[in-house]
Amino acid sequence: MQYTLPHNAVSTKNVKLKKFAISIISIITVLSITTAPIVLPEIFPEFDESIQVVQIMSLAFIPSSLSIVYSSQLLGTERSKIVLFGTIIGITIIITGILVLGKDYGLVGITTSFIIAKIAEFLFLHIKK
Repeated sequence: MQYTLPHNAVSTKNVKLKKFAISIISIITVLSITTAPIVLPEIFPEFDESIQVVQIMSLAFIPSSLSIVYSSQLLGTERSKIVLFGTIIGITIIITGILVLGKDYGLVGITTSFIIAKIAEFLFLHIKK
């Protein structure tokens, strides 16, 4: 996705590349979620609780990728304040989530707060785009 920033700066459209990248990320997400319970116990048998964490974290691939696409478009049009505010929103949510959800739900709560932060950042960038 970093490849698209110079192209966005000169208003070159990379719609096919972006759609291809999102498609690949979606496939990786589905594969991560479905294969984690099978592969991780074979590779790391002592980390049983990491299976659920990997599955939850895999859900962040899509909103993270979409946030990068929107950030690239916004930075290409010199609207960096929106990207900054989106990042601040994400950081605020993840810190709050770590303190609140991490205390009650442990590692699953921390990963859930990461997902919520990435979705919130994406939604903010999407609305402001």
